[in-house]
Amino acid sequence: MKQMKKGQRGFTLVELVVVVAVTGILAAVAIPKVTDVSDDARTAALVGAAGALSSAGKNNFAVHGVDDTKGIAVNNCATAELLLQGGLPDAYEVNVPSATVGSITYGDGTTELSNDNTGALPVFGHNDLATCPLSTTVTPILTTTFLAYGIGTE
Repeated sequence: MKQMKKGQRGFTLVELVVVVAVTGILAAVAIPKVTDVSDDARTAALVGAAGALSSAGKNNFAVHGVDDTKGIAVNNCATAELLLQGGLPDAYEVNVPSATVGSITYGDGTTELSNDNTGALPVFGHNDLATCPLSTTVTPILTTTFLAYGIGTE
């Protein structure tokens, strides 16, 4: 067995306690920031669903533009859900909460608000572009908007 040299010693108890305390403080600050990303994930999922609705609306509008016998008729925000294969996921709904006011840009370029805070969904016509609200049905309620392209009788 080797003997330790006289000048060689380990850490003192105070040094070890300080290291453990600093490590504990850093863990207490850093771990919640790293592990609590659920709100960010919910927001990203909502924005993804809104993007899917908007993209499906653009595709539907383009298909209808090439062949006016094709495409799904979209004349309000709720019918935009029909554009997604399999529909909108259960955790989301197209609605107009009383605090949300969307807008409609008509084919002639004019714009108006689509909701008077009554909760009514906006109705729009062919070649109109509507900003529709999309929200989660689980707590916390998150809301964003998506673009819906009007397709119907010309």
